[in-house]
Amino acid sequence: MEDIRFERHFRTPHSEGYYIMQGSSVQSNNRLGTVDIHFTTTAVPRDDFLVSVYVGKDVGFYSDEYFAEESDSSTGFDDDEEE
Repeated sequence: MEDIRFERHFRTPHSEGYYIMQGSSVQSNNRLGTVDIHFTTTAVPRDDFLVSVYVGKDVGFYSDEYFAEESDSSTGFDDDEEE
């Protein structure tokens, strides 16, 4: 895992997001995860440091257009059927 790098995904005045990437070429480029960092304008004293780790994979990207097409397709059920 020597070729791990962070690519900035977004930056706002109060947060930043990075992709954790592996691979240096377009063919071997693999996103391993994300890191979200949130800033405050005041100090938040803590006695511990908390990290949440999620292991998973991308299964798709869905938009409003995708869901509109899905709802327009027939589900095989007819609203006029009697029970």
